[in-house]
Amino acid sequence: MSIEPAGSGVGVYTIYIGCTLRDGTVIEPGDIPPAASNTPSVGGSGTAIFSGTGFPGIAPVDFSNVAELPLPFGVPMGGAVTPSGGEILGFTFEASAGDTLDLSYTRLSGNLNLGVVVLVEDNKVVFQASLVTSQTLTTRFTLPIAGKYTIGVFRVDLLPPDAPEATAFQIQATLNPQ
Repeated sequence: MSIEPAGSGVGVYTIYIGCTLRDGTVIEPGDIPPAASNTPSVGGSGTAIFSGTGFPGIAPVDFSNVAELPLPFGVPMGGAVTPSGGEILGFTFEASAGDTLDLSYTRLSGNLNLGVVVLVEDNKVVFQASLVTSQTLTTRFTLPIAGKYTIGVFRVDLLPPDAPEATAFQIQATLNPQ
């Protein structure tokens, strides 16, 4: 990583980040990864521009086969993701534009890297967190439109554990908390 002044202004910098892949391949800032699952293009400035879905180099999560469960507010809901499966659990609820959602996640057991996303019915992301090894998450945010929302919990295969274990978790949501 290098940081360079981006102009004559104070506090204006450009950050360049490179990385080393698991196989030892070094990717310098602006280089295109050799086997990325999404195809970036190179812009006029010579820097890579990502135009795919998800994160470059990581396959996007397919939410078309979500196992949907209704989410009662204020009630802890449990679930689990197995090491071999591609389970995506979706907890659904209805809300109005401007409603506030308190959302909490607790890992009960296991070591899989999980992600949590809140989607509006047209699959637009309202909130997303890659929990990786996090034990808990608590957040509060405003819902932008009226309609059906889905809280999705899914496996993130970013730095997978050496000995994957089924991971049990608990989700709880409160709408318009006091």
